[in-house]
Amino acid sequence: MNVLLFEVARQRYALPMHSVKEIIRAVSVSVLPETPPIVAGVINVRGSIIPVLNMRARFGADARAVHPSEHFIIVDEQHRLMALRVDRAVEMAQVEDAEIEKVAGVAGAAPYVVGALKMPDGLVLIHDPAAFLSEAESIALSTAMTAQEDG
Repeated sequence: MNVLLFEVARQRYALPMHSVKEIIRAVSVSVLPETPPIVAGVINVRGSIIPVLNMRARFGADARAVHPSEHFIIVDEQHRLMALRVDRAVEMAQVEDAEIEKVAGVAGAAPYVVGALKMPDGLVLIHDPAAFLSEAESIALSTAMTAQEDG
């Protein structure tokens, strides 16, 4: 499996590369009214309006303003583009399935954590971007995006 390693609040995480469309430098985010707290707003990427998910908020890190050194990881999940705001994209890595510990169904594991990768400097949680939003958050985001498009 190919993964993209990224950092939020000095902690490393990973995403399956098949979900990653591109990585861009952070840009100014426009607020989108009536969205869940995880939604930082929207950005325009080559004419496409894409919601930005604040991974600092999702992972419980301290809030801070968007900084130009940060990255947005554009993911395509279930035909919906989303930008994941992270402190930085670190590197791509190829890992063997045997190196990944399954955590799905483990008590206390977040629904978006699908595995854990043992690295020389610690454990890296592998996330499923399709599960970053709860059903209620996804509905609220879809409603806000539709209202923004119609407005």
